[in-house]
Amino acid sequence: MLECHTCFDWLMPIMDTFRADWPDVELDLLSGCYSDPVHLLGHGAADVVIGSEFRLRSGIEHSPLSRFQILAVLASGHELGRKRVL
Repeated sequence: MLECHTCFDWLMPIMDTFRADWPDVELDLLSGCYSDPVHLLGHGAADVVIGSEFRLRSGIEHSPLSRFQILAVLASGHELGRKRVL
C-alpha cells in the first residue's frame, strides 16, 4: 500500500532490482485513497504500508525508509520566517 504517488519515482526501480534477486516473491501494489491505510494491515489487506503516519499502534512496527524532510525556503527577512509553524 502506497500513501502517495511520489513513491513510484523511487519504488519502481527498487522493485525491479528486488524481482531480479527474488523472482519467486510476488509484489503487488494496492492503489486508491484510504483515510487509514495502516488499518489495512490489521485486516490482512496489505502486508506493508509506505506512508507518512507515525502513530503508535499495538501490533504495528514503524521503520523509517529515509531521512526525507519537507522544507520551506524563504527569502532572508521574509515575515513567514518569524513564524514557528507555517
